[in-house]
Amino acid sequence: MYREIKDRLLECTEQWHLHTRLRDRAEALRTELEQHEAELAERKKILASEDRDVEKLEGTSLTSLFVSLFGDREARLDKERREAARARLRAEQQQDQVESTREELERTHAQIEALGDVEGAYRQAFDDKRSSLAEGSPEIAERLEQLGKSIGTRKATLREIREANNAGDRARQHLAEIAKSLSDAKDMGTWDMLGGGTFVTLAKHGHLDSAKAHATHAQRWLQRFSRELADVGRAMQGDALELSDFATFADYFVDGILSDFFVQSKIDKSLQSVERTRQRLHTELQRLETLESDLRREVQSLEANYVALVRDA
Repeated sequence: MYREIKDRLLECTEQWHLHTRLRDRAEALRTELEQHEAELAERKKILASEDRDVEKLEGTSLTSLFVSLFGDREARLDKERREAARARLRAEQQQDQVESTREELERTHAQIEALGDVEGAYRQAFDDKRSSLAEGSPEIAERLEQLGKSIGTRKATLREIREANNAGDRARQHLAEIAKSLSDAKDMGTWDMLGGGTFVTLAKHGHLDSAKAHATHAQRWLQRFSRELADVGRAMQGDALELSDFATFADYFVDGILSDFFVQSKIDKSLQSVERTRQRLHTELQRLETLESDLRREVQSLEANYVALVRDA
């Protein structure tokens, strides 16, 4: 009987903490979605402006005629096309962020709904436990409640750590692919500058396209990793992790390297940015590994105390 009551109370405590974390995450995601949508609107405005500049130079407007007469029209047109391409990439990347955040918010709401009335279930489980011990020892009942909350809180935090590790691993995979593609593009770029021909040029841009695709995925997983770290930090009441700048670090990672793709001489700079990101991610994952080990030991100790208290009550 004690084991059944204990298991039900522990499960309800864990579910209650999970419900609270999911509500906090949903609120954070709603704010994030609003910010992403505002940024998308701004980037679309910039893209529209850049496209108009290109159209003016490509057509027979007064601007095109003036540049043809008094300037290097082709150089100006090439510059405007590059700026339009960069603006399009940034708008498409931001659109991906909007869709990804909206999907995650919907998944979070679905998880909240699936949990049902977790607070009511917890209260009922606790009342059952308290009733079973109230006659014999109210002190033991209070101690069991404290242990149950401590165990449930730590188990919920371990779940958050697992989710963070999963997001971090996915980000790490994409970062490795970016580094490989940039390195290959750098090699092709060297041959290209030495007169490698059309095939080498196409190969170089193929590697850059691959790097761009992985960069978008990497940013998505870095931002999710950042959110998961924040969940862990809230679970630990801010004592375990310093998370002040990782979200910003993820937000601006892709923007920083995308702008460098357009210039061969800056591929090295992009590679350095990727390596710094990989190192930062590696450090955070190591810290999570240490925290996870500590929490598992704490849970084992608390559960042993709980079992002993129930057994000896």
